[in-house]
Amino acid sequence: MIEPTVLDDALASRWVRRVPVWTTRWLLPLATLVVGILAISLPGGEVWTAAQVADGTAQRSAALVGFAAGAVVVSVWRPAWGVWLVAATGALGTAWPPSVAVPAAWWAVLGLVAAVVGVLDAAAAAHQRVVARSSGMVVVPDVDDDLRRLMLRPRVGVLAVGVVALVGVAPLTGLYHHDLTSAQEFRAAAVHGTGTVTKVDDDGFWFDADVDGRTIRVSENSLSASVGDEVPVTYLPDGSRAERTDDAFDPTGPLVAIAVLLLVAVTAFLVELDRRARAHRLLRNGGVAWRVAVAPSSSSRLDVAPLDAPHRVVAQLALTTTDERVDGARDGAAGGPGGIDGTDGSDENEHDDERPTSELSDHELLAWLRDMHREGEDDEDDEDWHRPSDTEAVVVGLDALGDRPVVQVDGAWWASRFPARERMSLPWSAAGRRARGPLAPGMRSEGAVERERRLDASLSERGPAGREHEDPAGEPRSVRVLGVAARVLRRTPLVVPFAVAPIVFVAARWLFAPPDGPGWVALIGGSLGTAALGGGWVERARPRLRITRAGLRTTGPFVDRTIAWADVTRVLTSEDGLVVRTTDDAFGVPFVPDVSPPLLAGDPDVTTAAHLLEEARRGAGQASGPSATTPSLAALAGLAWVAALVGGALSVLL
Repeated sequence: MIEPTVLDDALASRWVRRVPVWTTRWLLPLATLVVGILAISLPGGEVWTAAQVADGTAQRSAALVGFAAGAVVVSVWRPAWGVWLVAATGALGTAWPPSVAVPAAWWAVLGLVAAVVGVLDAAAAAHQRVVARSSGMVVVPDVDDDLRRLMLRPRVGVLAVGVVALVGVAPLTGLYHHDLTSAQEFRAAAVHGTGTVTKVDDDGFWFDADVDGRTIRVSENSLSASVGDEVPVTYLPDGSRAERTDDAFDPTGPLVAIAVLLLVAVTAFLVELDRRARAHRLLRNGGVAWRVAVAPSSSSRLDVAPLDAPHRVVAQLALTTTDERVDGARDGAAGGPGGIDGTDGSDENEHDDERPTSELSDHELLAWLRDMHREGEDDEDDEDWHRPSDTEAVVVGLDALGDRPVVQVDGAWWASRFPARERMSLPWSAAGRRARGPLAPGMRSEGAVERERRLDASLSERGPAGREHEDPAGEPRSVRVLGVAARVLRRTPLVVPFAVAPIVFVAARWLFAPPDGPGWVALIGGSLGTAALGGGWVERARPRLRITRAGLRTTGPFVDRTIAWADVTRVLTSEDGLVVRTTDDAFGVPFVPDVSPPLLAGDPDVTTAAHLLEEARRGAGQASGPSATTPSLAALAGLAWVAALVGGALSVLL
């Protein structure tokens, strides 16, 4: 194969010029969602008359709202495509405003901003391709037949999404046709009059009205009538159906879901067609080949960086390979490039996820604890994780972000599961203000150096005790607020969350009070959220471990478990928390000071907690007993809050 071009820092500086992905993936979709919600929720947007349903105004509004929601979904899935759908949404909203609630100018600004962002991003992508083609050598990758078949075969999952979305359109179309036909037949035979409200149902969707001496049951959708109000009524002569003339039944609700499903289906099919077309072109015509530095950023992604600047990540790749190669990695091979399967390519450090934790070495258990500690964290916010990045690789086909290149490491080829992307970083985050990435051995991040400098200055001014009161001014405001909230919750006495239950009862009575209460659907959703809040509060304040005479008690969100001291064999410690070995298992307890729940009563540090556990284990000797499982205090708190919410709601709904 032709020797690939080395991607150095200077060349990367010319190549990396794109609109930040958070703009197209999050900011524009969020703006679209806000405008769409305001269009249907503000006064003038949620109420339709029979004339507006008949002349198509309601249908246009529903279709546009559905198109906007679909544009949001596509933007998260494929930002480069979604930005143009947002621009089209703005153009449609400007030409045919869905309601008077949102001025046409709002839609125009949304569409114009999206169009400008789309043009800038397309121009930046073209610039990347020009730089790549003018600087690198075009190479046809010599992949093996198995990987070639994998790249070209259809992906069942993506196609299934499109098929399911299309299947969902059929019943929704039938529902819309039924509701529209029924409404048209009703209004063709109905008469109009004015009625006096005599009674309003608790659910707020029905009221009784006196119309010309007759009591007629009338439906309303968005408005709220009160006893004694004079309201216009459209009703059948036999009184079997009636509605408010100024708040007519809107049959266009299914159109919103139809528009979303159609956009999702079309996007799914186009994504798959685009992927296979790109794979055909890459395997037939080749792409620009770069020699780069790579490092695993997670269990399935590689960070790509210039060889002479491994701290500067220019792209992230999500890789896949043939099933046979994955099976070989599980049988003892090196796994993915740079240890992407959770290994570093050596037999000593290999960690098979299918092995029971009791068979893992102490070193593997501590590595497992580190992974638990960082689970759910964004790699770009991790300044001090010193990952190796001295693995070289050849990347073919990365002409611009959004391409699906193939990667060769140690003679093995790997294909892209998703388009190459830049590392996600929001402008207000530390990652957005500072370029960060995988660090070469011995290198330290700028954030770590700066933090140590601030700490040294603080210690020199305030003496040795200053470390306990380190000034957090260097942290983002959001981090400081969340940290204060976590410290307050974890230091709350356990009786406080239970004492708040009566307040939840009172709040539920006020929230669900008729006629404007949210009703039964909100009660179900509110119960789930309330259980999470009450249980989460107790879980945050309660120590993760308790030393008892019967054994070591572990606390959880649903159940607590007591392990006999005779079954506890060893306690391991690291900066990430504790690992407790038992005779037949092991479990980890991640710990972040002042953020995580306390390890033990009294909130000792990791070293002290491990010492207390070892003392308790030795003091208990060989005393043994059966393991016991009991409902967690957190689960009981969640149930108490749910009971308070449901009790308060039922006291006013029934």
